[in-house]
Amino acid sequence: MEQRQPQVDALQAKLTEVKAFVDSKEDAKKELEVLWRRIKTTSMLLTYLKSKARIMSIPRLAHTSCGIRHQEGVGLVDKNDIMEALVKRVIMAETETAIQKEKVTLGQEEIKKKALQIESMSVKVEEMERFALMEALVKRVLFFFFPLVSSSSFSPLEI
Repeated sequence: MEQRQPQVDALQAKLTEVKAFVDSKEDAKKELEVLWRRIKTTSMLLTYLKSKARIMSIPRLAHTSCGIRHQEGVGLVDKNDIMEALVKRVIMAETETAIQKEKVTLGQEEIKKKALQIESMSVKVEEMERFALMEALVKRVLFFFFPLVSSSSFSPLEI
């Protein structure tokens, strides 16, 4: 049994590695949730800015929404400057949304890869466990039938 301790240690190391993969998968899911909330927020902001841009494109509504007052037929704020600022904000929001969506897509792909790795490692660990159990069973059977043979002097070639 002492001869098999390195194999047991290797199995425990693999199990620890699988657990670490599972934990990293959970962290990745949390990060994706945060990114997804950012995307939703950016999308809502973009919708708001688009509606604001539509309002600003109608002079009467633009003046009302911005609190612009006419004094002798001249507005106190130039609507073109406001439209430029809104258009820039919309473009920036759309760019940020696209970037965040790409991050989410990449994150989902990474999670799929990690899931496949975890599955593969789980299968390997199960195979190693079955091998270790079979080896232990064979030793018990041999010891039962050949109690005088010491386990340290036993060699697989002697069978």
